[in-house]
Amino acid sequence: MKEITVYDTSGNSITDLVQWDTDVVVCIKEEEITKPCKVHFFNSESDTAYAVQGVYENGKLKAKIPNVLLWQPYTIIGYVHVEENSEGKSIYRFRINMRKKPQPTNYVYSGTKDYIEITAVLEECKAESNKSRNSAINSQSWAVGGTGTRTGEDTNNSKYYSQQSKSSANTASTKASEAAASSSAAKTSETKAKTSETNAKASETAAKASETNAASSKTAAANSASAAANSASTASTKATEASNSASTASTKATEAAGSASAAKTSETNAKTSETNAASSKTAAKTSETNAASSASTASAKATEAASSATQSKSYAKGGTGTRTNENIDNAKYYYEQSKSLAESFSGVLRPMGTVAFANLPALSAASEGDMYNISNQFTTTTDFKEGAGNVIPTGANVYKTTDGKWDVLAGTPVTGVKGNAESSYRKGNVNITPENIGAAASNHTHSAATQSANGLMSAADKTKLDGIATGANKYTHPTTAGNKHIPSGGSSGQILRWSS
Repeated sequence: MKEITVYDTSGNSITDLVQWDTDVVVCIKEEEITKPCKVHFFNSESDTAYAVQGVYENGKLKAKIPNVLLWQPYTIIGYVHVEENSEGKSIYRFRINMRKKPQPTNYVYSGTKDYIEITAVLEECKAESNKSRNSAINSQSWAVGGTGTRTGEDTNNSKYYSQQSKSSANTASTKASEAAASSSAAKTSETKAKTSETNAKASETAAKASETNAASSKTAAANSASAAANSASTASTKATEASNSASTASTKATEAAGSASAAKTSETNAKTSETNAASSKTAAKTSETNAASSASTASAKATEAASSATQSKSYAKGGTGTRTNENIDNAKYYYEQSKSLAESFSGVLRPMGTVAFANLPALSAASEGDMYNISNQFTTTTDFKEGAGNVIPTGANVYKTTDGKWDVLAGTPVTGVKGNAESSYRKGNVNITPENIGAAASNHTHSAATQSANGLMSAADKTKLDGIATGANKYTHPTTAGNKHIPSGGSSGQILRWSS
């Protein structure tokens, strides 16, 4: 929730107000506020939040602070409540410090009727907290599953798709390796087939050579028989040679037949190897196709995993640009809003302990709302909102304000008393005497007044005063012309004469 500054109708920022002010209007200038909405006012001591319907004009939302809060010396807290598409939420917060002063004698209280119980605000906070929790669970569901909130969530989340993508990638790599091995085997089979074909042709040539040799041996045998008939002495020798030649021819013929059979077998093996090579080539092509398909599937799964991860991030903290209002509708936003609301109800001030005034931290080292109890009497400095020179008794509480000053907390208990004529405060059951306050003692006396000195009236003066008639005065008859009982305008020798 965003902390904002509010302004008065003249455009001046409002950080402090004085107790017993009335009909104070705050103006709010924020881009997200484009129409009238309600502002909830309360303080840390109230059990009621006042919902005031604001007026939107000239780009500003205006709302009047309830007077019931202005006569209390406590910090005023306000929330701007925006409703959109049947959904309401508090998106801005502001604070105004109250300066304590006595109630004016002519103060006339004007009540505020439009209010809601603070329990309603707490219910709203609870709803926002539940929404935050549900959003966090939803984010977990899309990220790793295991929440039991979606059907099939354990096989439809970022982690699952990431694992599937990795598995598909491994399968694609294996298939690619198998395809490469099949292609290599096909090439080897093709080479062996060509070698077998070459061997078969060599065997066929050898068979034809053996057949030719056999024919030559047969001719030689016939010539030997003829020679045997012509020469008896050499017949036996020639017969033996013929027999040997016939035996050799038979062996050669057998060898030729074997070579022909081997050639036929080699030809068959060559055709088989060629068939195997074709099958290996087809298997290699299939493996290549399967590898491409696996790679495509892996890419699709990776895309799905990336999409799921983006959606998970969107519900976790926003910032992906994939959903409308995702930056104010995610787990992180609702957590921070709930935390902020909870902190606001726990009080603005944070007790930091008791210290001597000399050990009070420098303003730069303290945070807004830090409050210290001062263990000794002290005199304020220019670091205080009330200025320097004010003597504050022992046990007073001071806190750092939003405008960076120390301030003595309103309502600090009386920790000591002293008379006007005394120089230091006293604790406990203190007896204040006339001397302590600069008054005369109860048994003192006064002198009678004289013509030259003030004093009390004497008994003789009182008797003389009582003998003077009411309305009497000290009179001396004038002796000027006209006041000697002679008519005005008279002349010498005239006398006064009575006439009936």
